[in-house]
Amino acid sequence: MGLIAAIAVLLVLFALMSRKKARPPVSGARRVLVVLGSGGHTTEMLTLLKAFDSNLWHFVFVLASTDSTSETRVLKLFGPAVFERIPRSREVGQSYVSSILSTFISLLYCITVIVRNDRFDAILCNGPGTCIPLCILFWILNLLRFILGFPDRTRIVFVESFCRVKTLSLSGKILYRIADRFVVQWPQLKKMYPRAEYLGILS
Repeated sequence: MGLIAAIAVLLVLFALMSRKKARPPVSGARRVLVVLGSGGHTTEMLTLLKAFDSNLWHFVFVLASTDSTSETRVLKLFGPAVFERIPRSREVGQSYVSSILSTFISLLYCITVIVRNDRFDAILCNGPGTCIPLCILFWILNLLRFILGFPDRTRIVFVESFCRVKTLSLSGKILYRIADRFVVQWPQLKKMYPRAEYLGILS
């Protein structure tokens, strides 16, 4: 079953990879998939996005199906926006055994998110578990593109949460080696993780 699922995922990703590149938005803005998490993750992400010029960037927001507040906050800050909802890979307190199935279901939803949208220039996330299957899919897709000689790719950008002072979050530990840019907000984390970029406090 696992092998069949893996083959199915690879076939879908190959189909995505081989599509003709979609036309960019009329404004010429770069397309970014922004992953939101409830509570503090969303607060930090929205604060970070305020620094972006809306004329140069077009955002598509991904949030968990159980997140009832992030969409309202985005609409209040940015006005009309595009949203995609996916089930969480793992709820707080959920057992690791049962999270295997929920992660697989989340993975399938993530594939539909990529299929429904034009190609993204980047995916931006800051720690919610919702970002893990999406980032892994983009990493696999980028690898396939590289092997087969396709020049375009989706950059994975991870910004570790402000509250992670001495250690990385679980999401950070998973994505540290595959992210194109990995940003931390405390200098001691930069010393522990050489690939990270220390840019100071971003919020």
